[in-house]
Amino acid sequence: MSEKISRRELGKRSLLGAAALSVPGLLMAAQDPTPAPKVDPDIDRKIALIESNLAKPLSDKAKELLKPAIANNENNGAERLKHPLPENTEPCFMFTVTPVGGKK
Repeated sequence: MSEKISRRELGKRSLLGAAALSVPGLLMAAQDPTPAPKVDPDIDRKIALIESNLAKPLSDKAKELLKPAIANNENNGAERLKHPLPENTEPCFMFTVTPVGGKK
């Protein structure tokens, strides 16, 4: 025969279950600090190379936004090459933005 429980008892049991599930995650988070992101030593050279192709120099805020964008672009290209492609499919291209010449 099935056991009947009250709504309060059901709520208590569900809260205990949720707490029991969250405790191991909290313990692991406290033990394992996230590693610091790797800083590319050539990032200033890469920014200078990009800036040399521009008409005006970049602002400090734009340079700070550009640093993670360069790292993300390089990581995405490396991750894309690791992905196996099924046979007889189109190759995976990484398109880059190129400036348009002038209007003719």
